[in-house]
Amino acid sequence: MPVSGITLLIIMFLAGNPEPVFMVENLPKETRAYVHDKKRKEEILLLYKQYEKEVKPFKKEFTKTRKKLKKLNLSKKTSEDSLLQLLSHSLDIQERIAITGISYRMQIQELFLSGEWDAIFTHKEYSSDDSIRKNSGQALDTELEEIELIITKYISDPFRATEILKAHHRYSKRLKELIEINADTVKHNLLVFCRQDAERDELEKALSSTYALDDDVFFALLDFNDVLKDYTTNEEWFQIIKKINRRY
Repeated sequence: MPVSGITLLIIMFLAGNPEPVFMVENLPKETRAYVHDKKRKEEILLLYKQYEKEVKPFKKEFTKTRKKLKKLNLSKKTSEDSLLQLLSHSLDIQERIAITGISYRMQIQELFLSGEWDAIFTHKEYSSDDSIRKNSGQALDTELEEIELIITKYISDPFRATEILKAHHRYSKRLKELIEINADTVKHNLLVFCRQDAERDELEKALSSTYALDDDVFFALLDFNDVLKDYTTNEEWFQIIKKINRRY
């Protein structure tokens, strides 16, 4: 089965996923299920195995970098420059994985029959812009409500709570604006990734814009962090940022 609607959108839009280019949770499993020609099946599986071997060290480095990013973000003493340096490094790794993934994707997609490809890669839930806005909006609303509950739970001082909630509302508004502004781009990228005849330059452009969205989300978080640092104790900061860190 393809990645589910909500999961896919979070991967594509709200998280730092290093390789959306294959668009399925387990390509070998799907290949075994839908490709019945033994020779083509073996060729696809071999190519994907080679791809996984080639990007394995990059994925390990990406995971390590994101963990370090989370750890540094837990401390109020961490500078914005330090976080941005790590973000830049993680984006460099994403690019290396993406370039490798596209090279293998171009070979792999040629080996599928159109019916096989459609059975694996078609995402009907993204047939309209409204479905993208609805699904992404619902997922984001749930996450933002949980963060607000954490704020009200740990910040008892009315003045500080008010200032933090104001900042959180600005943060929420910015994320929702990003969803609205980029709904067409997200839809276009999903369709590109799902097309068997997608060209290399189309995939590269779609990946580039996807990672740019990740950047925008992170910068919105940094603005919120600045207010949190001013109005929280170390323990309050830790409890709130721990929840936010789950995004990364």
